[in-house]
Amino acid sequence: MEINKLTSTVIIIFITSILVFLFVIPKYQEVGDVQNSLYKKEAEYNSKALYFSNIANLVAIIESKQDSLANIDAALPTDFSLAPLVFFFQKKGKENGLIVRSVTFSKISPPTAEHKIRNVTFRINIMGNYASLKNFLSSLDKSVRLFELSSISFRSPSASQDVATLENQQKIYDFVLELQTHTY
Repeated sequence: MEINKLTSTVIIIFITSILVFLFVIPKYQEVGDVQNSLYKKEAEYNSKALYFSNIANLVAIIESKQDSLANIDAALPTDFSLAPLVFFFQKKGKENGLIVRSVTFSKISPPTAEHKIRNVTFRINIMGNYASLKNFLSSLDKSVRLFELSSISFRSPSASQDVATLENQQKIYDFVLELQTHTY
């Protein structure tokens, strides 16, 4: 039995198209799905790589500014201690020609819910002349620690001291400074 060429060609085309629809097209769609998944994973990887690169840059910037951060930590210490402040006031007073007679811790404010910073108030009784007081206040202003001057009061020298200081042309006064600093 002889099959016609036309019939055999149609049968071969029919079988080929059935094989294409059954095997090739599903594999082609599967490859397309895998390719789309690959593009999504690459995009996710690139975004995470960019994110971690930005974090690495921020860490490098923070490490380069360690001195500034150390100054901030010194300006607002986490633990409050009276002894370093008294030493600081005595040292700055001596450097500027003042005698620190007393440092009195007045009060510390409790931290509020919105602000974790507490205010600490001091009264410093010092003795010296106006120029020394000016230099002392300037050194407090230039220090790393944040100090706010709330009030200054002074007492004039006594009459016996007045005669002695007129010879030196500098009067010695008793000053009482009320300062405020901050801590966490």
